[in-house]
Amino acid sequence: MKTIVYILCLFLLFGCEDDIPQDSNLILYNTTSQIEHDGKVYSIEFADIVENSICPKDVVCVWQGRFVAQLNINGNEYFIGLGDLNASEYSSEIIIDDVKITLTEIHGEEAAVSTLIKLELTSV
Repeated sequence: MKTIVYILCLFLLFGCEDDIPQDSNLILYNTTSQIEHDGKVYSIEFADIVENSICPKDVVCVWQGRFVAQLNINGNEYFIGLGDLNASEYSSEIIIDDVKITLTEIHGEEAAVSTLIKLELTSV
């Protein structure tokens, strides 16, 4: 069943009008990706969307909103966000083993199954 959902998501993504960059650091909701940085491989699962109150495209909002994702990285649970994180316990960065993992982009609308996140890994 997961395979069918994944294939359907791929069809939806390739059929979209938006230009989604082809990047190995893009992770589809409810999937796991292996991302390599400085010779070390990180197994990163985009496990859940904790909050998605980001202002939709072509809408004027009073508040920017925020996006918070649950990631499982090498078997450990982390939370990472983007948007208005000022009064929250979330951050747009996680530091693991002297590597900073930053959530830089979100692609997708309201349907969680088609949501992609982009992570950037840098040495600290």
